[in-house]
Amino acid sequence: MEKIIKNYTKIYRYSRFFSFDRDKKILEICKWKNVLHIWAWDAPYTEEKYNKWTLLHKKLNDVCNKLIWIELDLNSIEFLSKKWINNIIHQDLNDISAIDIWFDIDVIVFWETIEHIMNLKTFFDKIKDIMNKNTYLLISTPNMNYSVIMMLAFLWIEMVHYDHNISFSYWTLKQLIEKNDLKLYKYYYTFISRDNNSLLFRFFHKLSKVIGFIFPWLWETLLFVCIKK
Repeated sequence: MEKIIKNYTKIYRYSRFFSFDRDKKILEICKWKNVLHIWAWDAPYTEEKYNKWTLLHKKLNDVCNKLIWIELDLNSIEFLSKKWINNIIHQDLNDISAIDIWFDIDVIVFWETIEHIMNLKTFFDKIKDIMNKNTYLLISTPNMNYSVIMMLAFLWIEMVHYDHNISFSYWTLKQLIEKNDLKLYKYYYTFISRDNNSLLFRFFHKLSKVIGFIFPWLWETLLFVCIKK
């Protein structure tokens, strides 16, 4: 439900679409599909996540029909090539439409990356060039309304990745997608399965899961499934 106030403020009433485990939902969508995974290695945490079995692309490798990874970080590519993970393309997103992909793409996985992009209009123009009418674009990004972020703010702490340039709520991401000629097909509020050594973070993260059973729109991550209009 939406309501306009004085022609410039939009009020959105949250819906209850949620999946407790983000990776599980992504794997469910990608199972037996032809998948392009953009910025797959999560540098500089590649080796750590690989060893903990929390690296998403490693999980995708077990369920996809065909899989290609695009990555900028050469150190990550070298590390995973030694682990017999192939089909890696070293590519700048500005040239993504020039990639030679030898199969029709069913799903493009673009997880925890959009918040790093400087020129979003250029990105969407490029990504649409490699989508067809049946392609799903999966966008996952931190939820700016995540309860842990709000709780830490009361302690004068801002929890943010060092390389993030923008934050999204459901509405701002939906607006961005639709203004770039894509359509929001489905969406979920989710949590990320992860280990964290910070006692403070573990406390707030567990508390946020309890809060999330009542208010799922305060969960950690937004997961959008987008299609071409």
